[in-house]
Amino acid sequence: MQRPMHVRRVRPSARSALVLLLVVLVASCQFVFPVPPAGAPVPDLLFTLSEPEPVAGEFTVTVTAQNLDATEVWFRLDTLNGAPFSVDGEAPFTLTLNTRELAAGPHTIWAGTSDHTYSVQKKRTLAFNIRPNIVVVQLDDLDQVGTPYWDAMPQTRALLADAGLTFENAFVTDPLCCPSRASSLTGRYPHNTGVYDNSGPDGGYSGFAAASEGDTLATRLQVEGYTTAYLGRYLNGYNPGTHGVRPGWNEWFGLDQGVWWNGYAYNANHNGVLEPYGWQPEDYETDVLSGQADMFVGAAESDDPRPFFVYLNPLAPHANIGPAQRHQPNPFGEAQLPTRPNFNEADVSDKPTWIRDGFPLLGEDALAAETVMYREAIGSLLAVDDMIASLVDTLAEHGELDRTIIVFTSDNGLNRRAHRLNHKMAPYEESIRVPFVMRGPGVPVGSDDHLVTNIDLAPTVLHLAGAGDQPDLDGRSIVPLLLAEEVTWRNDFLIELRATNQSPPSFDTLQDVQDAIAANGSLGYVPTYRAVRDEQWLYVEWYGGTVHEYELYELSTDPYQLTNLLSTPEGAAEHAALTATLQSRLEELGACTGPLCRS
Repeated sequence: MQRPMHVRRVRPSARSALVLLLVVLVASCQFVFPVPPAGAPVPDLLFTLSEPEPVAGEFTVTVTAQNLDATEVWFRLDTLNGAPFSVDGEAPFTLTLNTRELAAGPHTIWAGTSDHTYSVQKKRTLAFNIRPNIVVVQLDDLDQVGTPYWDAMPQTRALLADAGLTFENAFVTDPLCCPSRASSLTGRYPHNTGVYDNSGPDGGYSGFAAASEGDTLATRLQVEGYTTAYLGRYLNGYNPGTHGVRPGWNEWFGLDQGVWWNGYAYNANHNGVLEPYGWQPEDYETDVLSGQADMFVGAAESDDPRPFFVYLNPLAPHANIGPAQRHQPNPFGEAQLPTRPNFNEADVSDKPTWIRDGFPLLGEDALAAETVMYREAIGSLLAVDDMIASLVDTLAEHGELDRTIIVFTSDNGLNRRAHRLNHKMAPYEESIRVPFVMRGPGVPVGSDDHLVTNIDLAPTVLHLAGAGDQPDLDGRSIVPLLLAEEVTWRNDFLIELRATNQSPPSFDTLQDVQDAIAANGSLGYVPTYRAVRDEQWLYVEWYGGTVHEYELYELSTDPYQLTNLLSTPEGAAEHAALTATLQSRLEELGACTGPLCRS
């Protein structure tokens, strides 16, 4: 039998996923030569499919001859003028088809056979599904509210944002690299991943490996038949020389922490082999990742019939990486630091102790240093723009662009001295808001204002891959939003950080914070908190232990979070009922799992 054509397999139980769904009228037409006389048994070819329609990827066509003595059946796909697939032997006759190579649109299978008396031809038009390839590009520290990132990424804007759907209210549930990435990979809140911070005892790669790494987006996609690739920085504490290839990834290109500070001179674990990179122009991290992504797409399409998933993680625009050498001098070398109304906030008397006493008003030197980092960060996005344009070109060259959904996002935002802070981590808008753009088959063009979070990434990708709902995950698939379905959607979400990672000091309790400020004159870190944010309010409970401070902001009238409504006894009394409601919701979300996190 001729080698079957290949198809992207779709599980029958998951046909509600957003796929390239080709639904056509199923027609069956038969021609018999010569025409049997009246009353004579009519020769027939009975078609049977191994799966109900729409056929789910690779499937078998079985043809059984009736009322004729057939010894051979030939098959043709779409046209009577092409070369047939011949099947020799006794009935029933089978042919396994794989529609990976097929263009969009209906396709028809013809079958024919003959004996000493009759020749029979019969056609069957099929409906089938094709699962998409999925690419996620996740940047590092790209804030959504202050940085004019599209100015540095005009190609990406045209290829993704202008051709897809922008989620205007996209957030992360722990605005820090390691816990955010752990949540994106698992679809779970930090209290269910065990990763709250960048290092132990409540975070880092070691915490993720111990608690969550065996059940991720990648491991589940492999079960669904996807070829998976992880390219770029992984979780804080990952060592490419000792930790190697992680579970769930067919292709692995994991970087060490050396790249976090310059974009050059780092090591990569490439499928178990340690590869060093130096200071040459071609060693620039974003460009290396671009080449790896392009090569993976080419290899996946030429050697593997399965759909693929690429998780592409460049460091840019994280502090200190800077532009590629080809982008020097930096076109953004004179850019001015964005200054929103909360920039270097003059009056923080309404803020909790850790800001009020731990972060003094910034001087000229600190602001000048922040400006340099901002310019370097924007300049680093130029290479990201080239990377995404190259990847889109590669997908198009292989005929896969129209079968690929691309997601563009970031692991967290960055304060850039909002409220005097040079961190992410805080529950304020600058830290928690991130870009989130999708384009691809079935994705509408425009914008959407639903509250979506990074814990929605994994269930969304799995839904697109045909795996159906994932009820054990905390996040929700946004596919119903893409399809404009009438669904009850969340109106709030949890933000949580546990700052127990410094040894010493810890920044977990109010006493920890006060001790650090007394010893150093400032804090330099964001302490433990839990927060709930909905469409109108942000409510924050600061510190672990039993002693807390609180913040409450009405976002519609105070979008820059300048006035803490709970900073005075009068304000606390006025908002006591609302505070009780939000505190109750905080307790619910702080202990939720699975469906209880979605309401």
